[in-house]
Amino acid sequence: MNNLSEKDNLDLQNYLSLREKICDTNLQVWTRLDQKIIELIDQTRKISPEIIDDINKAYDHLSQGIVPNILPTSLENPKDFKEFRDNEISLLEAAPEALRKMFNKLFKAYLKNSINNQLVPDEKLFDLLTKFNNENAELRYNDPKTNPYQNKNYKRTRDPKYDWRKKAADEFYPYYDGVLTMLSSIRNFQTHKEDAFTSSKFELAKRKIIEPVSKIDHPGSFFVLSNLIILSAYEFIEILQIWIDTQVRIGRI
Repeated sequence: MNNLSEKDNLDLQNYLSLREKICDTNLQVWTRLDQKIIELIDQTRKISPEIIDDINKAYDHLSQGIVPNILPTSLENPKDFKEFRDNEISLLEAAPEALRKMFNKLFKAYLKNSINNQLVPDEKLFDLLTKFNNENAELRYNDPKTNPYQNKNYKRTRDPKYDWRKKAADEFYPYYDGVLTMLSSIRNFQTHKEDAFTSSKFELAKRKIIEPVSKIDHPGSFFVLSNLIILSAYEFIEILQIWIDTQVRIGRI
C-alpha cells in the first residue's frame, strides 16, 4: 500500500479482511431474508394486486440496486489508503439515501390510493410510517361502534390530543422501526456536516471525526452500513407482514 507505515498497512489489511468476512456473512443472511420477502410479496399479490407493481419497484430497488452494491459477491482491495477512503465514504454517503428512497416507495405503495394519501414527494419516513399505521388501524377498526379504542371506557376523555389510531398501532409490535431513525440521523449528519455553524462548534472540541476501526475521517464504516442493509431487510419484512395481518383481520384472507 502506498504512503502507509507498516502499522497502518497492517491495520488496513486487517480491516479489509474483516470487511470481506462480514460481507460474506451478511450476504448469506440476505439470501434467507430475500426468500421471506418474496414469499410475502406473493401473498400480497393475491390479496392486494392493485399495489403489487409499486411494492415490486421498492423490492427491485433493494434487491437489484442496494444489496449488490453494498454486499457484492466479491470485494476488490484498494491500491492505497486514499482509494480505500474515497470508496468507503462514497458508499457511506450514497447507501443511506438509497435506503430512504426505497422505504419511501414501499410506504407509498400502500398509501397512494388510501384514505391517508395526502403525500408529498420527499416525505419523512416517520410521517409515512405514521400514515401506514393509521391506514392499518382504520382498516382493522372501520366501525366506530365496535372500535375498542374509541370505547368511552378506554378513551382518555380529558386528553384533547387523544388519537385512537396511535393507540391501535401498538398492536402491530414493530421491532425494527429503529432503522428509520438511524437513516434519519445519518441523513441529518450528511446534510449538516458542512454547515459553518455546526462545523465551527464541533471544532471547539479540537479533534477530528475518525471512525475507530477503519481510521477514515467519517463516523460510519462498512460494518455499520452492511448491518444497516440487513436491518432494513427485516423492516421491509415487517411492513409487508403488518399489511397481510390486517387483511387477515378484516377477512380478506
